[in-house]
Amino acid sequence: MGAGLTAEGIKLLNHYESPVLFLYDDQAGRFPPQMWKPGTTVRGYLTIGFGHLCSQSDIKKYTGKTITMSEAEALRDEDPSGSADEVYRRFKGLKPHERDALIIFAFNYPASLDGSPGKYLRKGDYHRALAAWMEYVKVTNKAGLREVCQGLVRRRTSEILLFQFGVAAWFQEAI
Repeated sequence: MGAGLTAEGIKLLNHYESPVLFLYDDQAGRFPPQMWKPGTTVRGYLTIGFGHLCSQSDIKKYTGKTITMSEAEALRDEDPSGSADEVYRRFKGLKPHERDALIIFAFNYPASLDGSPGKYLRKGDYHRALAAWMEYVKVTNKAGLREVCQGLVRRRTSEILLFQFGVAAWFQEAI
């Protein structure tokens, strides 16, 4: 499997980055997601496939269109490579499951490698790094306020379990 992830890492990434075969706003708060239409306010990021963040050229390419599962998988296998490259470059000596968890975290929140989790990991302070990891659980609500998102709480918990124990586990309900 591509992008430097092990089978367990791919399993966890696939769980949290379920395929959506059309362009959608990842912060619109709709489930299931709805196809984005030009002129609609974008609250988060325009996304397609397994959480692929769209560039301006992607937006032009995918607006009003549906992709195949094979295309979504190809985007998924290419996508985390930037995150994987950064993790390999910045963090030496990680075990494969630790690397997987960090790649998946960075795939969802690229700035996290520069934030507290990344800083603490580079210092070898895993306890503080994992505590800081759990700070990345907020989204902007419809009123423009930041609030805890239970889906991100579950995702961060799963990433931390993978990091600490090498187990790809996820939660369907609030924990």
